[in-house]
Amino acid sequence: HIYSLDGNANVFGAEAGSTLSGYVYFSTNKEVSGSFLDVIVVGEERAQITYQEVKQVPKIGGEPGEMESKSFPRTVKGARNILQIPIPVNQQELFLDGYGQQIPPGNYKLPFELDLPSMLPSTMEAHGADSDSRCSIRYYIKAELKGSGWFSNYSSRQEIHVSSKPLRKDRVPCFKEPITTPVSACCFSKGSMTYGAKVDDTILERGEQVTVKMSCVNNTSVEIESTHAMLTEIVSWTVDGRTENQYRTLSRADFGTFQSRGQEDYVTSRMGESNFDEIMNDIEAGAHCGIISLDSSANDTYSGHFIRTNHSIRIGITTAGCCVGDPGLEIPIQCGSASHNDSTPPIFSSNEEPEIAVPAWVDEAGDDAVTSTSPIFVPNSYATVGGGNAIVVESENTDEAEINLTSVTFPDEQQQHNVDVDESSDPSLTKLLDELKMSVSDLGIIEKKSADERWKTSVFSNLSPTDFQQVLEQVDIDFDQPKVAVILASMIDENFTCDYVVLALQAKSVANWNRTNMVEKLIGHCKDVQTNHERIRQELSEWEQQLTAKAFEAALQEE
Repeated sequence: HIYSLDGNANVFGAEAGSTLSGYVYFSTNKEVSGSFLDVIVVGEERAQITYQEVKQVPKIGGEPGEMESKSFPRTVKGARNILQIPIPVNQQELFLDGYGQQIPPGNYKLPFELDLPSMLPSTMEAHGADSDSRCSIRYYIKAELKGSGWFSNYSSRQEIHVSSKPLRKDRVPCFKEPITTPVSACCFSKGSMTYGAKVDDTILERGEQVTVKMSCVNNTSVEIESTHAMLTEIVSWTVDGRTENQYRTLSRADFGTFQSRGQEDYVTSRMGESNFDEIMNDIEAGAHCGIISLDSSANDTYSGHFIRTNHSIRIGITTAGCCVGDPGLEIPIQCGSASHNDSTPPIFSSNEEPEIAVPAWVDEAGDDAVTSTSPIFVPNSYATVGGGNAIVVESENTDEAEINLTSVTFPDEQQQHNVDVDESSDPSLTKLLDELKMSVSDLGIIEKKSADERWKTSVFSNLSPTDFQQVLEQVDIDFDQPKVAVILASMIDENFTCDYVVLALQAKSVANWNRTNMVEKLIGHCKDVQTNHERIRQELSEWEQQLTAKAFEAALQEE
């Protein structure tokens, strides 16, 4: 059995970046063979999709050569490791008297303590329309006594509920550029609508509320029945080219209606329209606003190998009449764990002081006596985060072809004390890009390596504008891109120029809604802003120039 420190084998949880403590308990009333004990903490990303494959088969009772279509159930599964932490119990004095020996009857206890990496995503699970189609991120600790059985070894496995590290609360508002959309009914033009929205903060913790504001200029002959904002979550998982989704509405707010002003022709000139100024003033005044709440059951925003979880606030406009398309817009949101203060307990906490483990081979009277090893403290360098090879298998039913990813790999002895430094290879941009492709948290990788003087001096400080762009294009989470850009800019330091910002704006992975945030974060780092700031402005739309005007003004005044 595997227990948390309070002795509970049913509740075992921790927050990413915190200390996980517990013990493995082995009890036998007879002599048992065993070579050595494997104990490992594992994190896995798993996905499964069931579908029907249609094949042409000979028709039963039909003419020779006559075929018919028949459906066959198929299941495709994918899995990869996102965490492995081997616990080196065999490097301690154990209850085993050497390898391949007999374990005498008794009760044995192995206390351990380790630090979970801070970049882990939360435990999660989602289901598709077919109950057999599902995906999950799960963590567990497994103990197996090797050589203890003919057909299978004695083993135990305990699930661990992991909560991601609380989000760093840098307030990131989003003022969505107003959109002018032609409205038609049954192929007849009814005029145009111009609408926009603003969210006070696009980074939300579970349980948090945020204000959403919108405005609409209705230059159509169609009445608006209602307007609303919906916070949605879409979990999608893809295996072998097949995709399944789980869609949820987490919260909704209603804004009311906007009066029709009568039909006007659709104008393609966007920033020249007076509607934009009217919408901006209306939104800033908060004339139409609502409160959106992030449900405590929401999953983390996540981008993995098989699984991707996206959140957004969707602004919807419902029009009266039939055959009328309802316009709308979307603002991406990042969701994650809530920060907790002293009055908010973590997911798991022990009400008792940890029991001090007695030295090994202490004989006590009675059948309930327990022999305990000395505490096992696992070095941080033992943890492997991300980088696991993805495995995909296909079978004819959901029970076949289960994927077993568990394997134990100990770091080299010389690595066990180098917690924050990877001595196994020399730093290079190529190795960084390869690692980002397989990572669980791109931001976490950059943060860790930025604290390593070898990476800072040989890679980060020498990044060219093109290199800078390449790194940003490997950052999957939109919200992490400006944070990564700022970390890199601070290490490039005196060589950081407006050209770096231009290449960042041209990066394929940088979403349109995130461009103004990128400029506001980076403009202050540009050493040539006085002479070359127009290069950045030329990359921006008129709307983006309006939103970043104050940032440019502040940067130019600092010189």
